[in-house]
Amino acid sequence: MEITIDTSVWIDLIKKTANFDQIDKLLKLCNEKFIQIYISSRVINYDIVEMPDDQKEEFEKIITNYNILIDPAPFRLSSEKSKRGSRFGDKDFFISLATSEEEKKFIKVFGNDPIRFPEKEVGNRLSNWIGDYDSLKQHFLNKRTIYVTFDTKLYFSIQKRNEAKKELNIIITDPENAIKILKSML
Repeated sequence: MEITIDTSVWIDLIKKTANFDQIDKLLKLCNEKFIQIYISSRVINYDIVEMPDDQKEEFEKIITNYNILIDPAPFRLSSEKSKRGSRFGDKDFFISLATSEEEKKFIKVFGNDPIRFPEKEVGNRLSNWIGDYDSLKQHFLNKRTIYVTFDTKLYFSIQKRNEAKKELNIIITDPENAIKILKSML
């Protein structure tokens, strides 16, 4: 069994917010039951790079201690619109211009790549939308079951969560519910 944990969860873990205990329990459960955890390369390339050194070190220890694998994201060039393109030498990969049947299923639920949205619609949040979209898409294409996040907007709204579960067999939930679901599946 494999799960993907979203940026919002990692940031709460590192900052030791009120959600720390449930995230810690999820990591320990996955470790005990040999459930593989994935993290998008978008988190490593952008969110973690901007953290203070002590938080980076703590995060690297978590990645190592829980054997968390980095999930490569599609390669994107930087532009005036998005300063968060991919970096050469990182884990990102080149994407095909062709769309597979699986990708078409994903697009049916989550829509087209956010880079295609009008600039006035996305504003300065484009890089966040791209990160969420790429992470969710890789999660689906790699046939993982549970996507763990605290986000509840855009791709993670109740409506999208329900559609994703019905159409794509993806469960999008928070750490506390992820623990319950995993325990029921074991």
